[in-house]
Amino acid sequence: MNAKIVLVSILAVLLSLQAFAFEMDLGEFSVTNPKIVVTYTQPVKILEATIIPLEGDGVYPLCIRSLATTTATFNLKYDLIPLQSGATSGTCVGPPQALAPGKYLLTISSEDASGVPSQATPPDKRTFTLTGLEITMLSPRFGWGSTNPTSVRLRTHETVGGNDLDRDATCRYTTNQQSLDPSQFKQQFSTLTAFTQTGTSVHTTSYNGRGALQVVCREASERYTYSRFSIDFDATPPKMTVNVTPEIVSDPGKKFAALSILTDDNSTCAITSLGETPTTAGTPVPFPRDNSNDQEPKGPNVEDETIEQAYGRTHETLLDFQTVNDQQSHTFYYNVSCKNIAGLTTKKSLNVSVKLGAGITVKSPSSIVSTGSFPLIVEPSFVAQTCSVNGNAMTASGTVFQKDFTVADGTHDFQISCDTTENGAAKTVNTTHRVLVDTTPPSIPLIISGNAVCSDTLSARFVAADNGRNGSGVLSYNYTISDGTWSVTNSSTGTAQITLPSSIGESVSWIVFAVDRAGNSGQSNSTTFTLREGDDEDCGGLPFIKLLSPMPLGVAKSTNEYLFSVVTTRRASCTYQVDASG
Repeated sequence: MNAKIVLVSILAVLLSLQAFAFEMDLGEFSVTNPKIVVTYTQPVKILEATIIPLEGDGVYPLCIRSLATTTATFNLKYDLIPLQSGATSGTCVGPPQALAPGKYLLTISSEDASGVPSQATPPDKRTFTLTGLEITMLSPRFGWGSTNPTSVRLRTHETVGGNDLDRDATCRYTTNQQSLDPSQFKQQFSTLTAFTQTGTSVHTTSYNGRGALQVVCREASERYTYSRFSIDFDATPPKMTVNVTPEIVSDPGKKFAALSILTDDNSTCAITSLGETPTTAGTPVPFPRDNSNDQEPKGPNVEDETIEQAYGRTHETLLDFQTVNDQQSHTFYYNVSCKNIAGLTTKKSLNVSVKLGAGITVKSPSSIVSTGSFPLIVEPSFVAQTCSVNGNAMTASGTVFQKDFTVADGTHDFQISCDTTENGAAKTVNTTHRVLVDTTPPSIPLIISGNAVCSDTLSARFVAADNGRNGSGVLSYNYTISDGTWSVTNSSTGTAQITLPSSIGESVSWIVFAVDRAGNSGQSNSTTFTLREGDDEDCGGLPFIKLLSPMPLGVAKSTNEYLFSVVTTRRASCTYQVDASG
């Protein structure tokens, strides 16, 4: 079998059977020591043992060797190793084979001294996962160097029990198009170029040019792992075009400026705000949708589409000046920096002037309201003699002006003008405020909910309409789910996923109503149904039962005796029926 040689973490499990139990210790699946030690609490004879890949094809028989009992607790131990091609289950001749990383099912068929199976529904089963050596590129960033030649640093490691552990290895590489065959790694390894070992798990070399770097790493257990990296270089930092709109912030109602940076290379940018003192130290903040300037790759092979998502050529953000409340002149200073994939950085400084002029702030109503009767209240940023709306005078009350309105559903524009005197001359400041009046609630929502429970979770989707000529649109759905004694009340934008308690009753009800952007609440809808355990297809998974065999029983008492083996995606009790015609 052509397979990668892998190193597996130590795993000890205890599986409870109906008659008695067995314990399985998963050792190192390598060339030198591949084994699974199975210990039974009562005397048994193993008839057949196989490993079945759950992520591929094939059935791998295991060689069975009896081991001496070391404690009084256990009656018999067996050592199982991958069977060498051409050997029989009892001979265990030749070097054992290795298994590639992946998920496997260990299947054991056994019986006691009287020939009775070791459990009511044999064989014994246990799933396990074999992990493999990982080779990660530490530098250059994303495979892009800033010089040629560039320094390449790799790390060999492995994830065991959720922990990222360094692994000692000797690594070699080739930069040509040499064909590397996993079955020939041992023979080809000496023909490759050696890395410089800077540590037991860190490997460096100097790479000249651009192209593919093929790497093979060998561990002391004779496990070989292959990886391929794409190397390129870029010695030019990105060019930046910076634009600020407006150049001078003057509108009291819009105290912000739009900052846009265009780069000639895929980059990620950050901005440091220095306030009104250019010498002030600040902390760089990434632009929205940009990653941090120091973002590092998460794995050895970063595809082009991933780089395009992390780095781009257009970078935009808003500069906010809400703290300015006077009409004095202010200057705010910023530093911006953009770094390309090769790690080269370009920096620029900029400043924005803020001098607020005369403006009018609309304090009421908001742009969407649920009633046609409301007061229009405005506050000029200057001393105004008079204010009017749509040509009608407004009533002054201190620094604010007001006029009451009653209007029909729909969109209404209010033209507001305020008069003042500046430098001895009359001056009029104008603004427009648009209001959508929506007094109609949304429709009764449709509740789309199955009765299948997936991992103790029930999902539902809600749909309502508020799209009439004057509708403001559905904002949210308020829902309650209850079994009569237990309930949850919440809101969502259209979907709900509820984690159900273990004591949930069989009959459950939804009660849902929609709320539009104007604040109108619609009539509620309700539905009641009986819960059921979701099938795997209901829950987006694989079929619940997968047939792995039949295959001939290793020590069949007759030619028509077969072992039927299935795997289920969760713990279950299974029954079967034999067709009388067969």
